[in-house]
Parts: sequence; structure tokens; C-alpha cells
Amino acid sequence: MLVDANTGAMLYRYNLYADVAQGTVFRVNGLGQRALVSFVGDTTINTAAGWMGASTVTTGNNVDVYLDTNGDNQPDAINTTTLRNGRALSSTLNDDRDGAFDGDVVLHEYGHGISNRLVGGPSNTSCLGGTQAGAMGEGWSDYFAATFFNNGVIGEYVTNNTTRGIRRAAYTAPANPIHDSYADLGNQGFEVHNDGEIWAAALWDLRQTLGAAISDRLVLQGMKFTPCSPSFLNARDGILTADQNLNGNANRCTIWRVFARHGMGVSARGNNGTTHVAATNIPTNCP
Repeated sequence: MLVDANTGAMLYRYNLYADVAQGTVFRVNGLGQRALVSFVGDTTINTAAGWMGASTVTTGNNVDVYLDTNGDNQPDAINTTTLRNGRALSSTLNDDRDGAFDGDVVLHEYGHGISNRLVGGPSNTSCLGGTQAGAMGEGWSDYFAATFFNNGVIGEYVTNNTTRGIRRAAYTAPANPIHDSYADLGNQGFEVHNDGEIWAAALWDLRQTLGAAISDRLVLQGMKFTPCSPSFLNARDGILTADQNLNGNANRCTIWRVFARHGMGVSARGNNGTTHVAATNIPTNCP
């Protein structure tokens, strides 16, 4: 850049940096195969490009990553089972699968920020403690990740398991005996992640029945109508109230049928503890 010393005006500027990087990457970690993409939107893809090519260390046509502990801009001459001349070594190229690179995990954690702020109203900040409330905190977070990626498997990248991911079963599995009903709470000991699967399975069913656009709004708005320290049934009622406010009860009976399929029908009883009595009936005025 050339700048006028008296006025500070920019006289001349020229970009000496050219960004033409392309690489073979996962568009979404864990979903599908790696794809060759341009990182700067080039319409022409160099099919000879690769992230690391056939190299078993972290060097390739786009990048060279290595240890440089003495700061001389040269790779350290360190060779171990996981390093070759200072560069990370992997004979299979299948990376550390860190949770920070799994979109499901990231969105799940962001989901906690939403549920903790909405449930119980803005004056409460700790409404999701307890057996059932804590479980729903995990279930809501799983739902946000699942609906965003339109995929009922949570954490398949971080676990390298595309069948069930980090949970006991995928939410896409129909009538799964592990996490299908309110009656399944505590079926492997009361634990918030396991029990949260039951709530997330019901929400995924709602999404598959009403569609993502409607269900996402109902789930989000339903939190605002859910009291502090809720049971599953309190949160079910929050979604029903949300439908009344957003849609004039247009989906009322459909919502009841979905929750009844998961043991949260009209006669179900429970509290934010271990008490849970499942029921599959719907209101008498629903067909």
C-alpha cells in the first residue's frame, strides 16, 4: 500500500496474495464421502488437488503442518509412532475425530444455551435440574442437531459409527424398544443422556409427522410455555400451548397422537423425578 504521508490518503493498493486453495474434505463431518471443493468458490476444480494427497503425514499441495519448537521455520527432526520428521503421521489418514469438528456435537451444546434460557422464563437460569428436566435438556439439544442436519443419528463422526452414533440407537429407528416410550425412563438406570433419548425420539417423531418447519417452531416456542423444573408432560403441554398460540390449535390432535405413541397420552402421570406412568390415550374429542 502507498499512503500519502501528509493527508493519509490511500494512493495505491495491490493484493500480493492469491488464494486458490482446493481440497478433499467432508462437507459435513460424518455424512457422506469426502468431496473435492474450492475454499474460495472457484468454478473450476483441479481434480489433481487433494488435502494431503496420498501422503501419510500432514503435508500436501495446500499445506505443510509440522512441529517447530525452536521457531526456525523448519520441521523438528522428531520421529515417533505418531510423528515423522515433526509431522503428524497416520498410515490410514481416519484423523482424531475431535468433537469440536462434529456438527452434531457443536449444535447439541448450543442447544443447551437455548433451553437453559427459555425454559421457566427469563428470570430463571437453572430450571433444568432433576431427573426429567435434565433429560429433556439433553433431548432438546439432540433434536436441534438432528433437525438441522435432517439426520436422526447423533455424533456419527466423533464415534465413527453411522448406525447409532453416540446414542444407544438412532432416532430414525421406528418403535425402538430402548428409547421409544415414557415408560422407558430409567430402563438402564436414570441417566440424563439415556433418558433424554426418549424426549428427543418423541420430538423427532413430531418432526417426521408435521414437517421440520412446523415442528422446529413448536419445539422452540414450546420451551417458553414450559415451567421451571418440568416433567416430560409439562413440556408436552408447552408444545400444545405453542400450537394454540402459533396455529390456532390446528395441530392439536396430531400432537396428542404423536406423544401418545411415546407413552405421553392424556392419562400419563409424572413429575421431575423418577415417577412416570405411561399412557397411550388421546383426548376424546380427537378422531
